[in-house]
Amino acid sequence: MMDQPMTGGRWDIEKDTVCFNCHKGAVQLIEITPVETMITCTNCMAERHYTLHKIEVPDTPPGAFEDEPFRLHHDIWNFRYTDKCINCGNCVDNEVNVDEHRVRTLCPECYFTRLYEFNMFSESRSRR
Repeated sequence: MMDQPMTGGRWDIEKDTVCFNCHKGAVQLIEITPVETMITCTNCMAERHYTLHKIEVPDTPPGAFEDEPFRLHHDIWNFRYTDKCINCGNCVDNEVNVDEHRVRTLCPECYFTRLYEFNMFSESRSRR
């Protein structure tokens, strides 16, 4: 299926965790589309934007979502989101990993992987 244009719906995910900006516990709204990911804090309304960097379908499962060269200031968010894989078409618990620099989605059945890289930060207008 990788030779066809990438389609697929938007994933809207809510994760209750400490905000990367205001450092308070709040629901983080995570919007994942085929070309970008945006994370918005419901407390301070700060946003992190990630753009699609790479799509791959490896023969074996990719390694752990860790990045040795970067020293992270925040925890890595690891969770699952149930939806239809846009590559194999199966409804699966897709693995989602988020850190300060990247977002990765992974289908556990066909290993279809999307990697998004950090692009932009915008703080709420009311907090400027």
